[in-house]
Amino acid sequence: MPKTKGTPLTLEMFVESLLPRTEEMFEEKFSKYRDEVLGFKQEVLGEIEKLREESSVSAYQ
Repeated sequence: MPKTKGTPLTLEMFVESLLPRTEEMFEEKFSKYRDEVLGFKQEVLGEIEKLREESSVSAYQ
């Protein structure tokens, strides 16, 4: 390892220095999946609402 001036880097400091980039990479990779899941959730909720309306209409007939 090359000699550096100043305080030696502890393992904890090293891991903490990686966290911001790790979070950024996680966000990049999984944001598209999150968006797909949220879109699917909206579709499912829309279908549930349609079924509720249909069942309430057929109950009155």
